[in-house]
Amino acid sequence: MNTAKIIVPDEHITVSEHHHFTAVIVYEDYPTSLRAERVYHRLIKELTDEAEFRCLWVHTDSLSIPAVVRDATRTAAMADLVVFSTHAGNELPEHVRLWIEQWLPKKSLENSALAALVGLPGEQSGVPIHEYLRNVAERGKMDFMSQAVAKVDEMQTLAVLLLPQRWGINE
Repeated sequence: MNTAKIIVPDEHITVSEHHHFTAVIVYEDYPTSLRAERVYHRLIKELTDEAEFRCLWVHTDSLSIPAVVRDATRTAAMADLVVFSTHAGNELPEHVRLWIEQWLPKKSLENSALAALVGLPGEQSGVPIHEYLRNVAERGKMDFMSQAVAKVDEMQTLAVLLLPQRWGINE
């Protein structure tokens, strides 16, 4: 059986004086939503004593619906964290890239981050998507976090979410 574990180091998560932490989680399907859910529950565990946690979950298919695009654009522009949980592949769907390009110029928080959870155990590399999301983070002056998948033994894989040393939410 393959299992994945997401590890978020405690010491890297801090919350600003306004005591609100906003996240947008974009997922592709049920398996990718489960992986994102692990990150979500870890954030809730770490931040509930310090902040009000707000999270918008967005299925990639729904980013072709104008009302969803409008709400998701507004929320992503002000979010502390935007998480993409996708399968490995050559690129994100065009409507998802268009949505990103709508909120990116409106990004209002300097101390925010983008997390790329690309590929599930057993899938081919998701380097093109990963590089695109790294570029998005760079253009938005967001810290970039990505998963690294390493084989632990023949029956398991371990997915580790790496946080940069300097990442702190609204330090």
